[in-house]
Amino acid sequence: MMGGSRNALRHALLALLLAAVACQGRLNEASQSPANPSAGSGHHLSVGGGGLSLGAFHTEVLRLDSDSMGCAGVAAADRLALLALGGNGTGGEGVAAELAKVLGEPGLRKLKLALAAAGAGELHGGGSSSSSSSSLRSVRRHTVEPTANTMQALGIITGMMDESINNYELETARCEVVERKELNMLKESQMNIDAASAEASAAKTGLLRAQETTQTIEEQTEPLLEKQLEETDEKCKGELDVMKVQLASVTSDMTVLKPLFGSFACTDTALIEVRGGSNTSSGEADHTKSGQQDTSLVQCPCLEDGRPAVQLRHARAQAQLLKLRSQEVRQVVQEFLMEAFVQTEQQHPGRVRNALLSQEEASTMRGLTQESQPETCPGTEDMGAGINGSTYRGCQTQTTKGNTCQKWSAVSPNGTDLEQGLGDHAYCRNPLGTKQTIWCYVVDPTDPNVTWQYCTPLAPKQPPSGLTKSSCEMAGQCKVMEASCPEIRDKFLSIYGGVLDKSNQLTQDISATEASCAKSTEEISASKSVETSKETGAQGDLAAFTKGTVETEQHEQQASKFDEFLKKEYALKMKECCDNKNNYMTQLCGLKKIRHHLFESSGEPANISDCEVSDWTDGECSASCEGGTQKRTRSVTTPSANGTKCPPLEMDRECNTHKCPINCEVSVWTGWSDCSAPCGGGVMSRKRSVTVEPKNGGTPCPEEGETQSCNPQACNRDCELGDWGEWSGCSKFCLTGHRSRRMAVKEEQSGTGTCADPDSEERLGFEECNKETCMSKLPANRSFLQCHSVLDVVLLLDGSASYGAEGFEKMQAMAQLVVAGLIGGPVQASALVFGGPESFEALDKCTGGNMSSPPDVLSDCGMHWVSKLSNDTAGVAAKIAQAVYPDSTTLTSMALGQAMTELANGRTEASSVVVVVTDGEPMSQKMTASAAAALKASAKLIWMQVGRTAPAYVELLKSWVSKPWQDNLIEVASVNSLPTPVVVNGMLAAMC
Repeated sequence: MMGGSRNALRHALLALLLAAVACQGRLNEASQSPANPSAGSGHHLSVGGGGLSLGAFHTEVLRLDSDSMGCAGVAAADRLALLALGGNGTGGEGVAAELAKVLGEPGLRKLKLALAAAGAGELHGGGSSSSSSSSLRSVRRHTVEPTANTMQALGIITGMMDESINNYELETARCEVVERKELNMLKESQMNIDAASAEASAAKTGLLRAQETTQTIEEQTEPLLEKQLEETDEKCKGELDVMKVQLASVTSDMTVLKPLFGSFACTDTALIEVRGGSNTSSGEADHTKSGQQDTSLVQCPCLEDGRPAVQLRHARAQAQLLKLRSQEVRQVVQEFLMEAFVQTEQQHPGRVRNALLSQEEASTMRGLTQESQPETCPGTEDMGAGINGSTYRGCQTQTTKGNTCQKWSAVSPNGTDLEQGLGDHAYCRNPLGTKQTIWCYVVDPTDPNVTWQYCTPLAPKQPPSGLTKSSCEMAGQCKVMEASCPEIRDKFLSIYGGVLDKSNQLTQDISATEASCAKSTEEISASKSVETSKETGAQGDLAAFTKGTVETEQHEQQASKFDEFLKKEYALKMKECCDNKNNYMTQLCGLKKIRHHLFESSGEPANISDCEVSDWTDGECSASCEGGTQKRTRSVTTPSANGTKCPPLEMDRECNTHKCPINCEVSVWTGWSDCSAPCGGGVMSRKRSVTVEPKNGGTPCPEEGETQSCNPQACNRDCELGDWGEWSGCSKFCLTGHRSRRMAVKEEQSGTGTCADPDSEERLGFEECNKETCMSKLPANRSFLQCHSVLDVVLLLDGSASYGAEGFEKMQAMAQLVVAGLIGGPVQASALVFGGPESFEALDKCTGGNMSSPPDVLSDCGMHWVSKLSNDTAGVAAKIAQAVYPDSTTLTSMALGQAMTELANGRTEASSVVVVVTDGEPMSQKMTASAAAALKASAKLIWMQVGRTAPAYVELLKSWVSKPWQDNLIEVASVNSLPTPVVVNGMLAAMC
């Protein structure tokens, strides 16, 4: 029998016995009453032989518990009493022993006291069988006041009820503690599950991110960078190969030009006359005079398209020119000769006459001689002037990868287009210039996806000893320009200077392309390194997150299993609590029921009121966690009257027994890392570490790492300009000057982005000012301006052969008037008459081609200082008047360098001004442009160009002079206009 059943049996048994005792007391009173004299014979607790077994006794108790208790059930009560007393029958002692087990010693004593109080005697067996036959069923019921026995029985029942209530209260308190503990454990378990789940989720997220990063780099980024690197290498190689071939061709042609200078001994500088002239019937001219070769220039229209072309009548020189192979060099020669012819025709028309060439002379000039060496392929290896080598007609049949080209007639995208150099051949071409350089179709055995590859022109050949066919079939009706030997010599020195410019430009272009290609390769390689680092990091993350995913999933599973165990434990303990409390409540309800029947059967008034109390009111816990004390109070709602006493109205209990939450604590952020990319959008990161791990539901840890985008600007981003600045003062006193303002850069460009030059129209603005003529501001007795500004002035006067002695004298007169207008003191003036070298060796020295032998600036380079900087402007003007005409070439670049050197000795408080007065083009445009750019960094550069000039050259002049070019480029139509007030005042206004 379980403990709960024993307790229920114990209380039910006591209640029934007490009821029987109370009923017996009333019967005894009735038996002594006159109305019933026969009652009371014998003792009703006696029992005959034999007894009930414990099982039968238990069954009887349970039956009685469901019957209406009172004297009507006294027979059953007698039997129970006899069993309790043990009787004399068989088994009585065994039942008494079992009752002692069921009731316990305290219950057994209460039973004895209750029996003694009711007059039932001791708890033992005894009594005769005749007395046991007396029955209580014949006793009449009657209403009386509660007897002492009833009250004593009531006291025992009430005590038992108090005990049940007390047990219930204690069990409730205990169960509350158990439940809080179990719930705290479940809560902590759930937090562990959540934390494990969060860790597992973070590990999975990191794993996926690492997988995605690795996959993106391996499948997209790295192949793209490899492709970019390969394309860059191929493109650069193609461009460099083309430029190197061009440079080799130009260099080769320079060796062709050098012997020309030996063709012009120039022992007689007089003009070579053309005998016969245009009015001779035969039109033939005598090409020799005193054994000297003719140096005339011949201009004839080409039969092909009517365009004019100029060639030399100097047979030996013309034969040497026909050896030129480079299209660029041939073009330079033609431009210089054409310019000389046009300039002479405009300035000295008397030196140009019509002439009819004989067939023999025309054939000689065309180069159709026995020495011609026809090529074995359609053309030369020169890339020509077309777009990306579109005019290449060379004989290369192999690609840069070493594959053999296929015939265009078989796979040409444009069909058989002979105009684009395509046809039944396998030479490399670039139809319409659509690709970077020449190319051809191939079958690549290493890569079936490759259908075409770039080519490089064949290496240039040594300069040929024979002649080549002229590109112009010249008509017979031509013009002949008489030219002196020095003029032709100087012109060819200028031609050589132009070719040297082309060579230097190609050299610079090759260096710039190599630097650009190296930079591009370096940038791509750097990007590859960054991606490799990213991939390495991602692979490390992948391994770490893979391991973390396994561990966190295991942790999550273990946490879930432990949570299930706790839930089962919680359910079992709560069921135990529920069962215990229900048992105590069942006991209480049974006792209340018996108490009710006790009074109902006796007819006695039941003035009973059990104590009733309110629900507990909980006070504040003394601690928020780790266990505090909480006071609980309740009040009496119904006072006790002969009923159960009031339970305690106050109690202290533990509260907030859960562990205190520990919030996560982290260190301060580290500094931001460098951006992963300099442009185009990169990522930089920073980290922090966990110093205190979160526990017991504390605030979880924030992210330990943080990233943000950086350098979002495009890698090839143009600069951003700011606002316009303030306007400057007017640049000229009269004759229309300009005010200027500049726009600053707000944000610099990046990568291959561009930014407008500081002196470009986009960033340098001008507006006109002081538009009045200079003459309108002069007093009536003066024709020339006077300059009082603090200036250091250098005049560079051209002494080239193109001026002629008369033209040089006009320039001298103009220079004297200009210097006269400079008031000494505030102004310092100087003058340089510049010419140029008269031999190839001197040209090589003066242009830096021969560094082993430094040039003499006067004898080798033709630089003659008339006067260095002096405030004696009158003395400077006098020296200009005495200057000797050098009748030389035009090395303008060295003259600009000489001016810059002289100004280095100038005054710091003075503004520097350099004035160039010339009638032609410099020997080297490239070197002149470089020298002008260097000079403009510290001085104002003014250029007076005399005579008519080709528009293309005027555009160059605009770029050479200081800004605005409208103030500093002075064009004079003729040398005769130089010493006039308009020209002189224009110069003084520009200077001052």
